[in-house]
Amino acid sequence: LHLGTKHCAEKAVRDKIAEIRALKNAYWIGMGDYCMPLQAEILTKNGFKHVSQLSIGEIVLAYADGKLKWTPLEGIYQSPSLPMIELKSKSFYAKCSLNHTWFTTDNHTKRHHSEIIKKPTSELKKHHRIIITAPLEDAQAEIKLSIEEAALLGWIVTDGYIRTKPTLNVGIAQSKEPFRTYLRTRFGHWFTKEYIQDAEKGLLERSNFNFKTTKARLLFAKCKTRPEDIKTELPYIVTRISAKARMSMLEAMVQAEGWMERDKWHFSQKDNPILEAFQILSTLCGFRLGLPSPNKEGVMQLSFIRQFPVDVANLKITNLSPEPAWCPKTKYGSWVMRLNGQIAITGNSECITPSDKRWDIEVISDWVEPDNIAHCLERRVVELLEPIKHKCLGLLEGNHEDSIRIH
Repeated sequence: LHLGTKHCAEKAVRDKIAEIRALKNAYWIGMGDYCMPLQAEILTKNGFKHVSQLSIGEIVLAYADGKLKWTPLEGIYQSPSLPMIELKSKSFYAKCSLNHTWFTTDNHTKRHHSEIIKKPTSELKKHHRIIITAPLEDAQAEIKLSIEEAALLGWIVTDGYIRTKPTLNVGIAQSKEPFRTYLRTRFGHWFTKEYIQDAEKGLLERSNFNFKTTKARLLFAKCKTRPEDIKTELPYIVTRISAKARMSMLEAMVQAEGWMERDKWHFSQKDNPILEAFQILSTLCGFRLGLPSPNKEGVMQLSFIRQFPVDVANLKITNLSPEPAWCPKTKYGSWVMRLNGQIAITGNSECITPSDKRWDIEVISDWVEPDNIAHCLERRVVELLEPIKHKCLGLLEGNHEDSIRIH
């Protein structure tokens, strides 16, 4: 409900109020313009979560000043049905409400001097570019892995194995060169022995590098988890290590399960916590990933995409049917979402302030004082709801969140 514009829905509000006044018992819960379908997940300190799994106050990832930032979740808002719009290209996908916001730059200005502006989906033009990735700001590591330890962990969860019975047995199996030699020369002091497995028909000779048990136990202890849980807990771990450790682990995972094709790096993994951890590492390091796709065996394949931000000119934009929607609220007015495997920075619910740059004097109604928009909106809403204030359980006023008390 945009009460401050000439195209406001005040008549519809008054009609609804008249309807409610005629009821003996009624609770009016206004519906907002909340941005993403319920399938969209938010990146938290513990991995990606659906709206049903979230708690207010937990730490989520947001975007501000060109960096990703961890911040507490301040609100969760939902709508039972909302028209959707689809943005799609070969390497990008999103589905959101028409008024959902994105961080954009403008191709009409010089790239190095282009201001980052929030734009509703309905106002995106071909000259806009959508920012969907950025590196994480420096922060104190909660899990203190060295660069070497992070790399080894990356190798273990991809080309490695962990057995806990009858005793702990950890190793890395590798047949590709130059990585057999690389593991042998760089991490030799971690291993007890290199076991050579003869080449079988159609396969290469393989080396099995067995870890020293004491060193393996210390590595898992640093990760604050049991050896048998390390793969399941990996999304929790990668959000808590240092920037250098993240880059080192990501590099190891690409070396183990990646390959170069058509001047582009690709990565493959089953749809499991290891794939999620890889996506999180790539996101926190500032890399853009394309849409995952399964191969003939059902293994998911991902590619690093050079081009970012996303050019709106390359997107096919389609109107879709209404469906349930939700949106989180953070103090930065942003969050990091995953939908159908696509990860992107995106906007969220906001609070109107008098200094909000989105307000244009030419579209403000006569009754609004431009120098105090927020106060005028509050006064107008209170005035409208006065006849039914005793019947109101709550009111959500679109995707611009603020609280109003009616005494």
